[in-house]
Order: sequence, then C-alpha cells, then structure tokens
Amino acid sequence: MSFIARILAVLMLVFAMYSMLYAMDKDMQTTVNEYVAVFDGGGIKLSDFMNDINAVEKKQGYKLTFEKKIEMLQARIVAELFYKKALEKGLDKEPTITDKIRAATRKILIDAVLEDQLKNVTLDENEIRDYYEKDESKFVRPTLYSGFFYTISDTEGKLAGDPANVLEQLANRIKLSVMEGGMEPLPSQELEKIKKENPDLFIRESKISNYYTSQRTMPNIEGVALEKFIQLLPNTVEIVHSKGRSTVVVLKSIFPAERKDFSAVKGIVTNELKARKNAKANSDLTLSLQKEYNLKLKSDLLK
Repeated sequence: MSFIARILAVLMLVFAMYSMLYAMDKDMQTTVNEYVAVFDGGGIKLSDFMNDINAVEKKQGYKLTFEKKIEMLQARIVAELFYKKALEKGLDKEPTITDKIRAATRKILIDAVLEDQLKNVTLDENEIRDYYEKDESKFVRPTLYSGFFYTISDTEGKLAGDPANVLEQLANRIKLSVMEGGMEPLPSQELEKIKKENPDLFIRESKISNYYTSQRTMPNIEGVALEKFIQLLPNTVEIVHSKGRSTVVVLKSIFPAERKDFSAVKGIVTNELKARKNAKANSDLTLSLQKEYNLKLKSDLLK
C-alpha cells in the first residue's frame, strides 16, 4: 500500500471514530437533558421530577433552594431503587402485598369519586356573607376580663392562734395599698417587703389578661375567687376568703362581647361553609348511590 493510501486509510478511521464518538456524545446529551438520574433499566425523567418540585413549591408558597431539590432527588432515587428491587424479587406477587395494593387502590378510587363530586361545590362572595349574617350568635368575641389578684395562704399550717384573722388582716392591707396606688399592682419592693414580714405565708401575685369564661385554660386562681372576679365592676377590688386562704381580686377592665367584623373572619366563615357544603355533597352522593345500586340492609344479622 502506498504512503498516500495509508494516510487516507488513517484519516478515514479517525473520521469514523470521531463520528461514532459524536453520536455517542449526542445520545448522552439527550439522556442528560431528559433524565435527571439514570440507572440500569430506568431513570427519573427531569419533567416528572420538576412536576414534583412545582407541586411542593405551590403548596409551600416559595421556591425551593438547590440544596432542597437535591434532597428531594436523593429521596426519589432511593424510592425508585427500592421499588425496582421489590419488582425484581417478585414482591408485588406475594398475597399479603397484593392485598395491600388492592386496599390502597380501593382507597384512591373512593377518594377520586368523592373529589369528583366535590369539584362541583362552589362558593361566591354573596353566599359567604349571607352565611355570616344569618346567625348573629356565631363569630362573636367573648367578653374579656383583665386584672390581677394576690393569693395569701397558710399552706403548711404554720400560723398559730387565729390563722383566718391573720390572713384577713394581710388581705385588707394589700387591698388598701392597691386602692391607694390607683388600682395598680403593688410595686415589687412593697410586695417583697410583705413577703419578708410574713415568711410563714405563701404570697403570690398573678395577672389575668383577656380572660374569657369559656376558655379551657383557667387562671391560677381558686374557683370562688374567679367567680367573684367576673362579677366585679371595672376598677374594683374585693377579698374572697376560703379555708386557709384569702384572695385579693382586682378587676381592671371588661371588654364586652362583640361580633367580629366580616373581613376579620371571612376565612373562617368560608372554611366552615365549605365544610358544610362538602358534607352535604357527600351525603347526597351516598344516598344517590344507595338508590342507584338498590341497597338493602340486613341489620338483623348483627344481633
């Protein structure tokens, strides 16, 4: 073979190898562009993964960081590899697994039927406002009470003589100090002085802010004193005595109950009305299906 022929053969071989490598590189670029992760026999499509990211971002209301996307991708990869291994082992054919698959499929389809029914449930502004206006006893802020009290008690029974008289005298002293101080809590120095003068007594100052009678969390105050507290007029002080305890109760202010403005509770009203309409749609669908499929109950068999 002549020198020129050899050169031409080498050039043709180089061209062939370049063409093959270019084609392989092009295929790899296509794969990279279509799949965000690849493994033997499968992969995760970029479009599918981006749909997952978009769904999460829409639900959370903000864009995910690159690091968070990587975390999601890693979790998705683990799930895909586990799923692939489960299929290879034939786990999807095992009776216990197929039962779970059928149960999950059944639940998904049941939810789908209900979702299809609920998509026709709509609300408009007038309907929401009418629901708000219909019952004036709803969406009401309760009466709020604010003030403070002093608990004085002989919890360990250390007082000799007439404990009730000692408690009453100290309660009257605190009551007078409160009145002279413009119905404000005692200065901390004065309260500490009273405590030091009465080391055998338990003396505590507590505040009540925006208390309402139906709330579950009760103020740290005896029931009889609390009852007296909500009966007082604003800026008044009373003493309530009980066994081994005296309580100086001071009511500073009352905020009468009032109906919340529509704009302030529109979201709550909307959710409540939607829940009611969804429940009715569910009930209507149930009754319709019972009639459509000629349901007959044999409740006697349960006895």
